Amino acid sequence: MFDSCVVHDYVYCILVIICTIFFAFLQAFYQLQQLRKLTLSNNQISRLSHDVGNFIELQELDISHNGRES
Repeated sequence: MFDSCVVHDYVYCILVIICTIFFAFLQAFYQLQQLRKLTLSNNQISRLSHDVGNFIELQELDISHNGRES
């Protein structure tokens, strides 16, 4: 069987890799200055980052059906 410390270290390493990839994706995403249409509908987004303002060519932003519904 696996030693619990080894499993914990393995899981920790996987989480660090996932977080690194995610933050690299976000960094690249916000550099899409030529983006014209962005659809973020049907998620659970309650607020947007101010970085959305970096999309200087953005003409259409769809954030419908987000947030909590009662």
